Amino acid sequence: MINYRNKAGLKLLEKTIFEYRTKDLELSFSASCDKSCYYCYLKDYGDKLYPPVPTNQILSNLEKLLNWLYENNYSFNSLDIFSGEFFALSYWEDVFRIILNSKFKNFNGIMIPTNFSFVEKGLSDKIFYYKELFEKQGFIFHLSCSIDGIDDYETRPYKGKEKISISNVLDQVERFKAGLHPMVSPTFLKNFKKNADFWISVTKRFDDTPMLLEVRNNFWDNESFKNLITFMLYFFKKLYTDVLDCDLDTFAKSYFCFDKSCRKYNCSLIEFPHILQRMSCSFQSTIFIRVSDLSFIPCHRLGYPQFIYGQLIENNGQLVYQEKNLDFHIAAMTHNPSSFIPKCANCSIKAFCIKGCMGSQFENNEDPFIPLDNICQLEKIKYLTNHYIAKKYNFYELILSDPLLASNVEANIRHVISLLNELENEHPEYMKLIEEGERFVAELK
Repeated sequence: MINYRNKAGLKLLEKTIFEYRTKDLELSFSASCDKSCYYCYLKDYGDKLYPPVPTNQILSNLEKLLNWLYENNYSFNSLDIFSGEFFALSYWEDVFRIILNSKFKNFNGIMIPTNFSFVEKGLSDKIFYYKELFEKQGFIFHLSCSIDGIDDYETRPYKGKEKISISNVLDQVERFKAGLHPMVSPTFLKNFKKNADFWISVTKRFDDTPMLLEVRNNFWDNESFKNLITFMLYFFKKLYTDVLDCDLDTFAKSYFCFDKSCRKYNCSLIEFPHILQRMSCSFQSTIFIRVSDLSFIPCHRLGYPQFIYGQLIENNGQLVYQEKNLDFHIAAMTHNPSSFIPKCANCSIKAFCIKGCMGSQFENNEDPFIPLDNICQLEKIKYLTNHYIAKKYNFYELILSDPLLASNVEANIRHVISLLNELENEHPEYMKLIEEGERFVAELK
């Protein structure tokens, strides 16, 4: 047993955190947002996760943190900036100026999720100006747009006075070459056809599918499960006929995500599952730092006091890393979700299921490792619907007959198919829902 509290153990911990998890660094600033999305955890838990502090403290901490990263020669692929809505903060320009003027340059680019409400506030040109400044310094500047559909600003109320135009938002998405990540929730799915048609039209416009992300909160019920099935079947049908012109080869490759040229037609929600050796989210590959108090938190949804595993404190004018609650973090950082969670021990799909959100599980179960029952249902239904789609369009036969398919990849695919067949046999009630959804979609025009 490694003692993480002695000098040698702390050195190994630092190596584990800063050398084995150097993909991305996420800086979390605030829970403040100009929208009120019913499913957002910041709406309910924001003050606990990000206790409000004066702006000058946040900016001062940011400067100190970047200097510390520079002095210790740490490097990252991406510097992610996280907030409720970053561009609604009064000090977003200050953050950009501090980063641009800092000596710390050991990252490839900036990534910021945003609801693009800045468009109607007249900030697009100013933000584009900073985009060009970052690019002049050799950095990638990437925005990921969070809108859920054509009625986004009705289903996710905006607190501002400006009237938001989805058309204007999409024009700026195109200008910024931004990504799109709509959140699939029960409300999104109530208008499944309208939203599916909208996202198909967006896919045709940008020649790229959005990254559809299911919200793994404790609000899924039988009605939303049915709507999810119908949405997946309808969206995939329209993708095949309206976007890919019934090109089955490209269709199959996008489903399996084997060919880089086809990845743009893979929307994450509908794809072949892959065996996981680590958590599917960024928990085990990203360092999360809450800038307000320079705390190291497991992720932006687990910034509760008992999960803070380290903090930078000032000692004689210098920042020093001080460890805190390590037990949870070491367990979470090193565990294999396919074998670690007792509740999942006998589940057919434990090898590839993406599992629930640890933050949501803590908020509902007071234990981040205990899955929510309705999320287990959600994931099983999602995977079985994918399995149904793959069989309907003969994806398995098409891919497995490819003479260039590596033997280890073929073995992996066959293993996953066998697990999905096992799940199908275990849950005839879900297959009945999928068949009902197929009949319903067949009648839609």
